[in-house]
Amino acid sequence: MSETPKPSVSYNDSLKMVHNPDGSVTRLTLFPITSASPNPDQYTTHTSPFLSKDITINTQKNIWVRVFLPRQALENNTTTSKLPLIVYFHGGGFITCSANTSVFHDLCSGMATDLSAVVVSLEYRLAPEYRLPAAYDDAEEALHWIKSTDEPWVTKALTVTMSIAIRWWRKGAEQCEKIGRLGWKVLVTGCDGDLLLDRQKEWVEMAKKKGVAVDSSLLREVFM
Repeated sequence: MSETPKPSVSYNDSLKMVHNPDGSVTRLTLFPITSASPNPDQYTTHTSPFLSKDITINTQKNIWVRVFLPRQALENNTTTSKLPLIVYFHGGGFITCSANTSVFHDLCSGMATDLSAVVVSLEYRLAPEYRLPAAYDDAEEALHWIKSTDEPWVTKALTVTMSIAIRWWRKGAEQCEKIGRLGWKVLVTGCDGDLLLDRQKEWVEMAKKKGVAVDSSLLREVFM
């Protein structure tokens, strides 16, 4: 009688990931998650300053976004008062975490509330099941969706979208030129301990040369 194949050894102790015989990955570290809260009347003891909901943009790839909307935007239905739009790509090194991971949910809800902005957080495909550039492609698809969608929460944002992309990808000069022509603003953040820090710095310099409006905060400090 043949035995069921056992998972192979983990990639390394810090990642706590196990590669399975079928090509999938078991992530042994489970992060707390938070559900979306799209119903403005669901709070009985307090009023939340923001709402959030999940929207699928590609069922085949299982790509979706969590949209955060300041509650005040529901109360202001005028078309002349538009909010800034923040596009957020969650952390995790492209191998772990999710748009519903509590720490990123809380960060995005805080940005929506404190900045009075619409925040769109992308659930992209993770490596190693979907190796790069799959996550990059998902990010680009999300930007196209934002540009063309009739989703009411997103259309409350600026007609000329200001996209602040945290952990933006490095796709080369051609993509930088496209971003520059769109007039989008880009924020790139990082610090020591992030393996992509040097590449983030290279991308910032390349983007600036291609006419992209970039703000960066790349710190030589210990990553916690």
